[in-house]
This record gives sequence, C-alpha cells and structure tokens, in this order.
Amino acid sequence: MAVGLAALLLVLGSALPAAAQTPASELEARALFEAGEAAVAERRFEDARRLFERSLELHPTAAAAFNAAVAAQEQGDGPGAVAHLDRLLAGALGPLPAGRRASVATMREEAVARLGTLVVHADGPGWRVRAGDQDLAVDGELTLYLAPGTHPLALTTPEGATRERVVELTAGERRVIDVVLEARVQEAARPREAPGSGDPIVDGPAPGDDVALIVGLTVAAVLAVGGGVAIGVAVYADGQLPADFVGRAETLRW
Repeated sequence: MAVGLAALLLVLGSALPAAAQTPASELEARALFEAGEAAVAERRFEDARRLFERSLELHPTAAAAFNAAVAAQEQGDGPGAVAHLDRLLAGALGPLPAGRRASVATMREEAVARLGTLVVHADGPGWRVRAGDQDLAVDGELTLYLAPGTHPLALTTPEGATRERVVELTAGERRVIDVVLEARVQEAARPREAPGSGDPIVDGPAPGDDVALIVGLTVAAVLAVGGGVAIGVAVYADGQLPADFVGRAETLRW
C-alpha cells in the first residue's frame, strides 16, 4: 500500500501551483504536503495525516484530501477516511476526472465494508445524536460510520430530553434507528372536527391512549463490493409490528 501511495502522491503533488505563483499560505501548504509524502514513505501515518490535513486547511486540494484519507485508513481510522472521501465525491474540492473518481469510490466502498453503518431517522428537526466525540444534528436522516464494536449513543429530542443506549456494530453491518416523539404521535391522532358537521374525525388512537414508540433496529449485511439490502423501518403503535418485520425493536418513550 505504501509503495503505490508514494507513486500516487507524486502525481497528485505535481498539480499544485508553482511556488512563484502562490501566496505564503499556499507555499506553506505545499511544504506541508511534501512533508506528508515523506512521512508516508517512512510509514509514519499519524504524522502524514496531520500534515496533509493542515495542508488541506491552508489550501484545499483534492490531492491533500485523498492523501489524508489514505493516511487515516492506514492509521486505522476508517470513519475519518470516509469523511475525506465523501468530501471528494461530493465535489467540495472540485470535479474529479472519471478515472480518479472511480478510484476514490472504490476506496470508499472498501473502507465502509470494514465499518458498521448507523442510520438515524428523525420525525422532525431539532434532534441530536451523540456517538463518541461526535455531537451531530439529525436533519431528517443522519448516517454515521463507526468502527466495529460497542458504542454509547445518546439521542436528544428537540425539547432537550436525552435517552442513552448502547449500540453494537460489526464490520459490514447496517443498522437503522427511527425515533419519533410520542407527543407528535398523539397530536396526529387527536380527533378533529369534520367541516360543517360538528362530528370529530378520529385518525388514530384517542389522545389519552398510551402510544408506545417503536424504534426499529434493522440489520442488513453490506457486501464488500458495496451492495446490501435496504430494509424498511417504520414506527408502529405497541403490539402492531407487522408479521414480516425483520430486525429487532425496542420501545422508547419521550
């Protein structure tokens, strides 16, 4: 891996601007980039990643991001590598040539296959998820790539209530969690008056009913080539899980 990477770094590094054409910050970015190359050649991947990421801050380039991803992967930080690769594939650092884009996509697939994938679906804005040192907003859906193992997870509602649990993931596993506020479920089920009739229309359980929240935890094996099975997840009233529901379910109340 290190030999192939060294050759690639030389090609990517040649795309940086010539020294006479760049301001001081870009000159420093070039020096950091070259120091990162040297660190890779000596298999000092922690140093290499730090140098590439600092170069990326000073002068964002696809070369620095890609090499930071490779260094992160060699360092054993798969989630960090995926973050850099996603930035590249999203075009945040400019368009990639078709061949380079294919290489980045393949590297990402390989990295994700070594990780567990946790997807959180929320029923509205304002939710937050804390996993390890990551504290992130859930804008409808949030995908986290986590190293295989056990991870403490904290889900915080828009009102500030927090529920903690532990999630265990294996390499290639995909788990989906749906979270819904019980108050919103009950509000949706509240009787409303039919226009001009005075009679209530009941869309679901009466407001006084104790509506349980089912958080579906579905597991699908993700193949190394990037394939997998998407299993639908929905929220049901307690005791109403469909017979063909695949995965595990637990009841959370907010």
